[in-house]
Amino acid sequence: GLSLYEGYDFYKANIDSKEPVYFFLAWIFSNFGVEKIYFVSFFNSILAYFSYRFLNKMGGHPFIVFLIVSLSYYSLVLFFSAERLKFGIIFLVMALIYSNKRYIFYTLSLLAHTQTIIIIISLVFLKASKELSDFFANFKINKKVLLSVIVAVPIAIGLFVILQDHLLSKFNSYFSLRDISEVLKLGFVFVASLIYAKSRKEVFAIFLPLFFFTFIFGGERINILGYFCFLYFSIHYRKGFNLGVLFTILYFLYASFNFLLNII
Repeated sequence: GLSLYEGYDFYKANIDSKEPVYFFLAWIFSNFGVEKIYFVSFFNSILAYFSYRFLNKMGGHPFIVFLIVSLSYYSLVLFFSAERLKFGIIFLVMALIYSNKRYIFYTLSLLAHTQTIIIIISLVFLKASKELSDFFANFKINKKVLLSVIVAVPIAIGLFVILQDHLLSKFNSYFSLRDISEVLKLGFVFVASLIYAKSRKEVFAIFLPLFFFTFIFGGERINILGYFCFLYFSIHYRKGFNLGVLFTILYFLYASFNFLLNII
């Protein structure tokens, strides 16, 4: 019932967040009289649909993908708990599916939840490492990459200007140099990714930023992204019927059972 401006002020004051995408969607649905449970369930369905499409596109067997999307611990966290991150992941997955519109979806992902900047940095680091390798090998610059940089840099600067207060407050809240135990879970999926990946260079490029951010912000917020990266590298091998994927599915099924009991 609040106006857009009043609603946004209320949103910022009550959950200490300035990301506008989740607020704007919640504001629209609530003013149309849609109950919260239907609003959340609708976007859970969208998350499940695009996650299924992406993992299937990467080579996952439909049954394996079903188990991961429907019953994995991290999927349930996105369905039930990490509500704003859910929207960030939806747009992130859409960026990976619709590469011709990736900059639009990357921007929406960041405006939905700033944590997705970590995985976007990893993807940029991967692309940059490939292009630098090609440049030093052939002394040629890819024109498409150069154009992408020209487009992406102003967008990145603009997003930082819009969200700088929020980003700095989050950084101050979570910054703390961690000990080695924080990276154990991430280390496990990193090693598993090395085993199944077609290119080990890509694994190092993707995971190096994740390890860096884990030491700064802790594993709790990064492990979910690390697990998704592991699936990216491993789901193609035997269509997901491999020891690494099956072990994580069983482990997360157990974790999911306890998580659901806590919710109930």
